[in-house]
Amino acid sequence: MNVQSFMQDLFKKNAFAGTTPKDAFLVKCDSETTTPYDQSIGVVNIVVGFAPLRPAEFVVLQIQQLAGQTAA
Repeated sequence: MNVQSFMQDLFKKNAFAGTTPKDAFLVKCDSETTTPYDQSIGVVNIVVGFAPLRPAEFVVLQIQQLAGQTAA
């Protein structure tokens, strides 16, 4: 939900190409990206895609968060 809100905020600030949020970005974090095994070991997989203003290509990133990790 935090990533979705962050991307929505960027969309409202015209940071992406596309006239609707659906055309501008995607955030996916569900049973397709995070398997039951991942969940059992404390892993969350998030796929984030966005259409930057330049170049006119869709960029997709995969982020993995591990439970119990802290910044050094």
